[in-house]
Amino acid sequence: MENVGASPCSTPLTFTADKYGSELTRRIAHLLAVAATVLEDGGTEDMDIAALLHDAVEDQGGQPRLSDVRNRFGDRVADIVHACSDSVVNSVDVLENE
Repeated sequence: MENVGASPCSTPLTFTADKYGSELTRRIAHLLAVAATVLEDGGTEDMDIAALLHDAVEDQGGQPRLSDVRNRFGDRVADIVHACSDSVVNSVDVLENE
C-alpha cells in the first residue's frame, strides 16, 4: 500500500463511508461483504482495500475520485478499482442530468 496519509480519510472504509450519506448502512454492508470474500479467497491487502473502494469511482465522482484513490492508496489499488468499475463517469451525475 502506497501514499497512505494520516488524515481521517486515510483508511479505505472511512474514505468510502464519508461519501455515502443516507445510503451508508446499505453500502457499507455490501462493501464489507465484498472485502470479506476477497480475504477469504486469499487476496492481498491491496486487493482488500480495493474491494472496499470498488464502487467509489462510478458512485462517488468518476475520474476525479479515481485520482483521489490513486493519491491516497497507491497505483495498485487504483488500478484494481478502475478494473472493477463499470465506468469512470459518476453515475450520480448521470442520473441527475437525465
